[in-house]
Amino acid sequence: MQRPENRCQQRAGLIVKRILKQLAYYCLSPILVRRGKGPGIHITFDDGPHPVNTPEILDILDRFECKATFFLIGGEAEKHMNLVREILARGHTVGFHSYSHLSNKKCSFREFRDDFGKLEKLERDLATEIRLYRPPYGDMTLRTLCWLALTRRKIIMWSLDSRDSFDEADDIVRTLDPGNIGSGEIILFHDDYDLTVQLLPSILERLHRRGLRSSAIANG
Repeated sequence: MQRPENRCQQRAGLIVKRILKQLAYYCLSPILVRRGKGPGIHITFDDGPHPVNTPEILDILDRFECKATFFLIGGEAEKHMNLVREILARGHTVGFHSYSHLSNKKCSFREFRDDFGKLEKLERDLATEIRLYRPPYGDMTLRTLCWLALTRRKIIMWSLDSRDSFDEADDIVRTLDPGNIGSGEIILFHDDYDLTVQLLPSILERLHRRGLRSSAIANG
């Protein structure tokens, strides 16, 4: 049986770790963005580019004069480089969403570094630097967070999940009721779901009626 003093020491150690972790997150908060600055909102798309859905999304965004941010899977971007160039040419920004959708919490730091290192080739092919990063599943560790800070990346999370990868159409529409959306909101979509393409025009129309227009998140 564990001695009471040992249990107390363990609890104290856990409390200290939690405090240090919270302090680290607080100190690094300038690079960890959970909500954007107003006026307007920031629509983002994960897991693309998708060869069919992404071009349709780009046309919808043009129709409503919206700009968005696309967080690309490196492996998909390499297969559809012309589509990535089209995203940039239309005035949107792109960010990195890992090369293979690898969770930071389920891999070693070396695996994370190797995965992230493949971004350099993507940057060379596009002749542009990509400073924005969104971790798959929103998973972060203190070590990866510190490394990203040292390499001057900006970590973009989200303040509102459309749940387009989970929910039915009616639930998504309710989640994105304009009455629930405030200025500066970062909204998470995925461009590899057909339902997203189907619902996006009506969602944007209702947002515009409330005076909420989307702008891209600055790359840097």
